[in-house]
Amino acid sequence: MVLTADVSLEEFMDTQNDLKQQVREAVSSFQSTQLAVTCESIEVDCHADTLVVTLRGATSPVERDLARDKSARKLLETFYSELFDAIKPDLEAKIQEIIGWQVQRSRLNIDPESGAGVILFTFEGKACPEDQPGALP
Repeated sequence: MVLTADVSLEEFMDTQNDLKQQVREAVSSFQSTQLAVTCESIEVDCHADTLVVTLRGATSPVERDLARDKSARKLLETFYSELFDAIKPDLEAKIQEIIGWQVQRSRLNIDPESGAGVILFTFEGKACPEDQPGALP
């Protein structure tokens, strides 16, 4: 939805918030069922042709302790990246369904020591009109 004279600012913001909430729920469900992780928080932001999902608490306390060791941290980073690559098609399909744009690629980056993570979704079209920064379609 794009803000026009036919659409009130309230309707526009409600649609934005609804789509972001749907993305949060999809990511939360994916994290829980596929990665056995319940994140402390999930935030969603839209930038041009990229959807950015920020995760807090995406690793367990044991993994955070283990990640203090450089080789263990690298092993955990590789593990999460390769696991995500193997199981991401279901999440990409759900995001496509919610946003209405074809997901071109996605990537998960996790900092095992802090427990912070980011999932980037890049779209074939534009997720947000350039004249409406932060706007979902």
